[in-house]
Amino acid sequence: MKIVNVEKNDSTYENDNMSADTPAGQMMNMAATAAKEYALRFLLSKEYRDAHQNEDIHIHDLDYYPSKTTTCVQYDLKDIFC
Repeated sequence: MKIVNVEKNDSTYENDNMSADTPAGQMMNMAATAAKEYALRFLLSKEYRDAHQNEDIHIHDLDYYPSKTTTCVQYDLKDIFC
């Protein structure tokens, strides 16, 4: 078992609702990172994944995309671009 060392960086301030300096904040940060990677690899088409990664578009709250939660009024990308 290894203790996670929290460093001050952009990802520790990514969510204003929870401090990444706390254990709960660390878990939320790790879960969000895994959910974003899952969405990019398995849920988005290559077209939208590439557009997001090239910063042509920004998918806000990408970590919520796998759950289809309507946080921040997410819309299906097909509805927006088609």
